[in-house]
Amino acid sequence: MGGTMDLKELQRYQEEYDTSYWEHNASKLDKIRHITLHLAKSLGKISGWCERAEHQVQDQTKQIETEVIPDLLVYCLQLSNTLRIDAEEAFHQRVEENKKRFKKLSP
Repeated sequence: MGGTMDLKELQRYQEEYDTSYWEHNASKLDKIRHITLHLAKSLGKISGWCERAEHQVQDQTKQIETEVIPDLLVYCLQLSNTLRIDAEEAFHQRVEENKKRFKKLSP
């Protein structure tokens, strides 16, 4: 499935995918723990890139662009589905909270 989907549609699509392809019939805690391990692996890839960059090693961001960023979205959607929250609504609420917490930058 390609094309443009809003976050609600992506969340439904992820749930359909997980129902068909994800063999993880476990408790909520076990699912969250499993997702957290994958998040840690993704953050490790970003950390590795940052470390190489700090040591002046020229490195492509292709893996971050093609694997890590999509994977982070997958994990966000999986967590949202596991916890039965609307990811789009939670995102908008969080942005509004952050607007109140942080001072707007001058143009």
